Amino acid sequence: MVSSSTLSVYAGVVLDGSLQFVWDRSHLTKFNLDALSHQIIKSNASTVTGAFKNVFDNFNGKFTPVVEYNSNFVTTKITPGPCPHGCQHGLCTNSKCECFNSFIGVACNITTSSKPNLYSTFTGRNSVNLKWDAPKYDGGSPIIGYALHRNDVIVQSFKASVRSYLDDSLVYGTSYYYALYAINDAGAGQASDRITISLVDVPGAITSINTHLLTNVTIGFAWNKPEQSSTSQIMYYVLSDDVSYVGTDDRCTFDNLIPNKQYKFSFFAENQLGNGSATHKQVVTLSYPDDPIDLLSDSTDSSIKLMWSPPTFTGNCILSGYDVYRDDILIENVKHIGNQNTFSASNSDLNSNTPYVYKVQSVNKIGASRGVKVLINTKSKNTISDFNVTIIIVSAFVVVIVATFLIAVYAFRCTKTKNTTIIRATNTFVADDFSINFGQDTGDETFLIDKENKPSKRKFF
Repeated sequence: MVSSSTLSVYAGVVLDGSLQFVWDRSHLTKFNLDALSHQIIKSNASTVTGAFKNVFDNFNGKFTPVVEYNSNFVTTKITPGPCPHGCQHGLCTNSKCECFNSFIGVACNITTSSKPNLYSTFTGRNSVNLKWDAPKYDGGSPIIGYALHRNDVIVQSFKASVRSYLDDSLVYGTSYYYALYAINDAGAGQASDRITISLVDVPGAITSINTHLLTNVTIGFAWNKPEQSSTSQIMYYVLSDDVSYVGTDDRCTFDNLIPNKQYKFSFFAENQLGNGSATHKQVVTLSYPDDPIDLLSDSTDSSIKLMWSPPTFTGNCILSGYDVYRDDILIENVKHIGNQNTFSASNSDLNSNTPYVYKVQSVNKIGASRGVKVLINTKSKNTISDFNVTIIIVSAFVVVIVATFLIAVYAFRCTKTKNTTIIRATNTFVADDFSINFGQDTGDETFLIDKENKPSKRKFF
């Protein structure tokens, strides 16, 4: 057996899967040629192959046959030595090179290639599809293959014509990283940029759905990307009985809807693996509010006060306030307070005894209600009302009648009783020739006594 310490080999190259060496006879004169020939014969090295053949034809006898280095002749037993001209290891195919003309040498400027471009086109639950582009620079020697590493361990070698690989032996929930090397006659080139793959399933449910736009005729949604997704594009679906959206944007808007109507939406995402679970959401479009209720008023000769309660229907949103109009002119906006049951507005510096038309509208983000109206008259200035005047007149008339009657009775008594003796039996008044009963008739009689003390025969009442 000839060891690397007793044999200097000037050139070597990988051709057709075997390692081949070439050397010059002149460098072997001091070695045991019989022992060397024995090794050559034993390893079937008499066959000249590949690009060396032309060299042997041109320099017949100067060079020994090529040693075919196979599995029976391990690499540690023969080691390539340096080229006397400083060439790199590899086969020189340039006929103008000095190495080519003097002996079978190596290419002067062959290097390893630049890095290839590795990327993934599909990620599944247990697999990833990888593709790559050839390196931009092959190092001066054609690319003869590729080597793929996963988590720093080689998993597959490929011929130069292969540009993709489906790795379907992965475990869901595990992260993997890949690197690819291009190989030429000088060996493995630079590693590609490492890519990391996280295996995924179908998309998860769409969450954090925000109704960012809502009017009486429009609904707008925005949402977050599902937690589970693949490297491929996700398609979103927003469906209801009346409208629908399909697209890649994580937001959508529906127009021309019906006010004060409930819409039921279903949200889900889809990737190349299938559909994710659906998320449901109900939204009611807004509307104009109803008018305020229980509108009351009070007035003086120069001011009017209005009072009302909130409407029963606010338009599916919070009221902002109330607009108060006088004769179609806005005079005040009263702010709505949620827990307040009664609201009011005052209007002063008005003309006395004058009619005014007031309107109060409920207001929300959509707009104002039609409004409820009321006609109010201010009072007359410094006068008594007609009702009070009537009461005073009637009262005065009654007083006059009563007073007149009492005066007449008193005067009559004064003139008729100066020669009369009055006997009162119960409630009867007796005059000279008549009597007046001022009370109930109790059955007692009242008699008139004249000067001769004779009873009168006349009785009244």
